[in-house]
Amino acid sequence: MAEKLKDKVLKFGTAGLLMLSSSCGFYRIPAEVLNQFNIPKKFENYLSNKVNLELTVEAKGMVFSVYIYDTDKDGRNDVVEVISPLSTSPMFYLFDINGDGDFEDDGETILDEYMDGLNGNEKITSLPLSEEGFI
Repeated sequence: MAEKLKDKVLKFGTAGLLMLSSSCGFYRIPAEVLNQFNIPKKFENYLSNKVNLELTVEAKGMVFSVYIYDTDKDGRNDVVEVISPLSTSPMFYLFDINGDGDFEDDGETILDEYMDGLNGNEKITSLPLSEEGFI
């Protein structure tokens, strides 16, 4: 019997849902959002790529999931998602817009305070850093 979508999500959690949705072509960054934040078109469907690295980071007593993608397969990280334990959608998106291999330049970190996916209501920010890491 074929596994139902709900069962797959329960089995593989948030990462499974993200990968499943990308493999089914459910999610693309809307063109207007790409333009709004000057995100290169090559990142439009970054979720169709395999997660290059998955980390958990603890900060201020909360555990965040971090997913890192290499969209152009050049061995450098291109997109990073930081997911709060309170949501299944990322709180921060980091895009290596200028291709220099880091995420420290202006405009490369986007805060989605509503954690509702990239839809245009986000803000450019910097990742809040502390001695422990981010947040």
